Amino acid sequence: MRVSVFLLASISCAFSLAAPPSPREAQATDETLPAVPPPARMLRQWSEALTLIRTHSAELGRARARVDQQRGLVRSAWAGVLPSLQGTSAGVHQLVTKTMPLGRLDAAGNPTVIILEQPTKNYAQVALVASWPLLSAPAIFQIGTASRQEDSARLAEEDARRVVLTNAAQAILSVVTAERVSELNRNGVQSARDRLSLVRRRAEMGAASGLDVLRVEQDVEAARATWVTGDEQLRQTREALGLALGLEVPVGVDDALRIEDLETAAAAVCTDGSLEMRPDIAAATLDEVIAHRAVTAVGLQWLPTLSAQSQVATTSLEQPTLPNTTWNVQAMVAWSFWDGGARYGAKASALALEASSRVTRELVTRQATIQVAQAQRAVGVAETSLQVATKSRDLAAELEALTTRGLEEGRGSSLEIVTAAAARRQAEISLAVREFDVARARLGARLARAVCNY
Repeated sequence: MRVSVFLLASISCAFSLAAPPSPREAQATDETLPAVPPPARMLRQWSEALTLIRTHSAELGRARARVDQQRGLVRSAWAGVLPSLQGTSAGVHQLVTKTMPLGRLDAAGNPTVIILEQPTKNYAQVALVASWPLLSAPAIFQIGTASRQEDSARLAEEDARRVVLTNAAQAILSVVTAERVSELNRNGVQSARDRLSLVRRRAEMGAASGLDVLRVEQDVEAARATWVTGDEQLRQTREALGLALGLEVPVGVDDALRIEDLETAAAAVCTDGSLEMRPDIAAATLDEVIAHRAVTAVGLQWLPTLSAQSQVATTSLEQPTLPNTTWNVQAMVAWSFWDGGARYGAKASALALEASSRVTRELVTRQATIQVAQAQRAVGVAETSLQVATKSRDLAAELEALTTRGLEEGRGSSLEIVTAAAARRQAEISLAVREFDVARARLGARLARAVCNY
């Protein structure tokens, strides 16, 4: 009898030492977790996202700047075949002069002597020169090349629109997914705390051991750790959405913006086309044409150029044998026979760039082909994964319910309930992710070959 009392006292002492905090203490601990602060801005409509992209996207801004730059180069290319007009003026003051007599006849025919100061101490002169390259094959050819470069920059801008739109839509889906996962994580912590309360009541009645309580406590902490990481993931996705929209603040997604509307909204501003119509492939193909024209342009430098020039000049300098105002017209032919080998070097460089652009076009085409195939295949994969995740969630929920009921009825162990609860939480999160993966895959398949104009 004395031994039994000693054993009971030892077990009671050990249980009291291993007993975890009360449910009220656990509740207070959970409340100390930092809540996710509300985002600085909420996205309520898809049209609002498009407006932010148009006005704040750095990628689109750079693409538009390249188009403007190429447009300026086209105008500069036209200057090579159009007339030009230049004017010059000068005022001269001679510091050293010499006087000398000069005999000449006056108006009546009588000889007279005048004193000249040579050179004239002060005089001014003005000249106006007009020139026109009548025939310059390189300059004419450069106009076509510059126009194609502008077209290539415009195609690059179209591809930037598609990529930026895709990234923004994916970022919106990521935020919605992270918000759903964060909600599931909070529910998981609450469920784990409810199980902890149940096991503690059983321990008080002697139906559970301190080991059972400790296992469930570990499950609560694991759920809390998942909650913390999930909230941080939510913060990062909001920040990524802000960057995708061209903002430096986190952006959340309002419940008014339905995920089902994303694909419809994207279809309103993007049209589906063939693989060859995809802007990045079309731009790479045009860049190869431009590189080939560069080779041709070097060859045109061997041809002569014909230009016309006219100059009108006047001066205040007294010239006995020349009029003060002169006007001439010139026709000039320039033909470079040897330039030290510069043209041969330029041709070799142009040929190398042409080969590089050909390889780049092939690489872009291959990558785009694989991307389109993967995007189309991803829809089926995502839908199948959703079916599997739904079935797994149902099985995990059923297993958790049976395990919890068994624990309430005095059957099963804490290890079984903890394992079932962790599997249920993971299945819920996996299902939420798979649901949004379907929307993400459908949107990606629609935009894989799209041409967007917004």
